[in-house]
Parts: sequence; C-alpha cells; structure tokens
Amino acid sequence: GGSGKASFYSSFKWQIYMNAIFKLPASFDVSTAIFGRQGGSFPVSISTAAGRNGTVRALATPEVDQTRYDNLWNVDFRLARNTKIGRVTLTPALVLFNAFNNDVVLSRARNAGSSTFNRIEEVISPRILQLSARISF
Repeated sequence: GGSGKASFYSSFKWQIYMNAIFKLPASFDVSTAIFGRQGGSFPVSISTAAGRNGTVRALATPEVDQTRYDNLWNVDFRLARNTKIGRVTLTPALVLFNAFNNDVVLSRARNAGSSTFNRIEEVISPRILQLSARISF
C-alpha cells in the first residue's frame, strides 16, 4: 500500500502495549506506557524498464519479510499532581517520551539499483520532555 510518501508493508507478527498508573501520597500520580512491536519488513526492490509501460518495480528478495528492521520498543513516563481549588482541578504534569532515547530505524530507501539504497529515511522520535497543565471544572 501507499501513504503518499512511499509504499509500505505492515506484516507484524506481534505487538504489545501496556500501561500502568500508581497513586502516590500528596495527590501525585506516576504512570508509564510501554509499547513493543516486531520490526517491520524491509523488502528490497529493483526498478526495470517495461517498454511502453515505463518502469516497474519488482521484489528483489524471495519473500517480502525476508529482512526486517530491529524490533521497536518505546517507554514513556508521566508524573502529575492533581490540585483541587474549589470546583476546579489543576493538574500540572511532566511527561518523558521515549525515555531510553532509542534510535530505532523505521524506514530505509529500498530500491537496490538506486544510489540512495539503504539510506535512513525515518527513525523514531527522540526523547522529549513535555511540561503541561490541565484545568478541569
């Protein structure tokens, strides 16, 4: 299939998602979200002339998922505190995305005949620290 930027394959045999929250004293909450997934397939292709039909792409490996990217693991943490002020609740939070700052490659250039073959095109977002606040009423 295609998403507008390139064709992609989504043949993951396993995926896991877990989250947990712990209530701490003084109205603090600490939580985590853990995501893991088998590495995506890396189907190498070649482009060849097809006469009047232009250029066609063909799979250069016996199976689409013969080669795979590394497995993807991501862990996020959140610390928040609920403060009740009359009928309003203020919840400041600190969130750490991709806490272990892994740099898993999600996509590479796959055309074996191209000078850009195997060039990294996409990696998981880096570690990000977010400070936020929510007002509930």
